[in-house]
Order: sequence, then structure tokens, then C-alpha cells
Amino acid sequence: MPGKLGDIMWALPTVRVIAEAAEEPVDLILSHQYGDASLRKLIEGADYIHATYADPLWSVQDTAPLSPPRPREMIRPSPPGPGEPYDKTIHLGYETWPMSLLPADIYVRATASWGSPLPQLDLDTPWLTRPVWATWQDDKERHIGGAFGQSLYQEWGEQHQPHVHIGWSEEHVELKAGLIYALIGGLPAFDFRVVTHVGSRLAKEWLMHYPGDQDSFNEGFENLSWYSGDWILTAHAMSNSKLFVGCLSSQWVLANALGIRTVIVEPAPARHNPIFFYNHPRNTMLIGGDHLPTFDARHLCDKVREKLRP
Repeated sequence: MPGKLGDIMWALPTVRVIAEAAEEPVDLILSHQYGDASLRKLIEGADYIHATYADPLWSVQDTAPLSPPRPREMIRPSPPGPGEPYDKTIHLGYETWPMSLLPADIYVRATASWGSPLPQLDLDTPWLTRPVWATWQDDKERHIGGAFGQSLYQEWGEQHQPHVHIGWSEEHVELKAGLIYALIGGLPAFDFRVVTHVGSRLAKEWLMHYPGDQDSFNEGFENLSWYSGDWILTAHAMSNSKLFVGCLSSQWVLANALGIRTVIVEPAPARHNPIFFYNHPRNTMLIGGDHLPTFDARHLCDKVREKLRP
């Protein structure tokens, strides 16, 4: 699978049915740009995965769809010596623009490549599980995010179970920062946790300066905590929450993979294409009075309150 983080996680339900058809766990090969060590470690926790690899020679271009979608000849890694060819290789990348919901499009392409019908695609049953934190100890691959990284999360955040996990992409970052403050100020009875990737604009430009970060602590913002970290931290933190709030980002796909309910705010009009949104009872798109997607802060507070109502 060549592409981006959300696409990789949307491909996993198809990988699961391929493993079912093959009657054994399978290997997953990723391009080196998106073969993050923590993501591979998270994926390898699934019982249908034997191993994941980031091919250092598979460099993809940021086009739509990604190119080249197919890597060089796939050889089963067998360090330190040469490996052997795989019995069968299934390419899951988008070689043309997707015509249907992304995970369904991947499944259709895989079925054609497999050569016979695959088991039915199942997007209801979670396809990833909460990672075991104690098994992720290699400091060289942990991508610690400074003072607000994994060491701080392990110290006290690991046991904290907030009501809402917030995860955004970098697009429209100012708007999304404003929505965070609207939520924590408008819903003081609920606890919120924000998780970003290391070096994100949201962390560097906004969360580092949120009220209460310095000595003049504002008690009105006691209901917010945030961390920068890798995919193990993100999945572990998300699993501790009751609801995910975010855009149609890779963190949203992870929420679906873990079976967590979501409320989606998507300000990018291009993302309103139906191929991007999985219309399922656990997923709610924030809709305004005009019946179109909205980023209205009052609507968002009302929807989160509704979803958290006992």
C-alpha cells in the first residue's frame, strides 16, 4: 500500500479479508514516506498481520493518486541474507481516482487482483485494537514530542480517561484551534484531550500558549490536556476516550478502526466528496441549518453535548 496514513488504515479491512482467504496472516509493505515505525508497530498488533515493512526504495510522489502505485518486485525480507519472492502480491493503491468510498474501492481492486471473490468486507467490526503500552519501549523510534510527548503521557496521561479525544489535520489550523477553545470553554463539565503529531502547527503555534500553560492558570481551562506523539500514543489515548472529534483525517480513520464514535467537522469543501466519509451510525458529520456540512462552534458544542448525554 503506497499511500498516506489514512489510506493505509482504510486498507486494513481488505488486508483482513485477504488473510482470511489465504488462511494465514499476511505481510504489508508500505512506501518509506509513510512506513512510520510506530504505525507499523500498531498494525502488527492485528492478528491478520504477520509483519509490516517500509520499503526504502519505494518512493512515491504526492500526486492524486500517488505514483508510482506499485513498488519494485516484492521480495519477502529475510535479513541479513536475500529474501524470496512472495507467493502472491496484491496491490492496494489507487491507480485511478477512487469511484466509491475509499475502503470499498480498495476492496474492489483487491478482489480483481486476487482473482476470485474475497470474503465480505466488514467495516462494523473494529480492525485494530488498543496497543499495549508496555511493549513500546524503543526510545530510538518513539518520536518523543518534547515536554508534551510520550514520557509525560506515560507519567500521568495514560491513566486519564477524558470524555473527548480531539484530532485534526494541519489544514485550516486557525479555525480548528478556535473550535478547541469553543469546546473547552463552552462545555466545562467535560474533559478534552488533544493529540497532535510531533512538530504540528497546532501544537507549536496554539497549544503551547493556551490559557493555563503558564503561571497565571485559568481554571476555566482545566478541562484540556494535550500531547504530541506517535501512533502508539495516539491509539492508546484515543481508546481511553468516549468520543472522537476531528476532521476527515488519519486520526478519524483510526477512530473507526478502533470502533470509537465520532463527530466530524470538515471545513475543506473538497473533502465533502462522498468517497471520503463513511456514513455509519458511529460517525456523525456536523450539519448546519442549511443541511450542509458546517464548522459552526455552537452547533459543535450542542452535538458533542448530545453525544455524551447518558
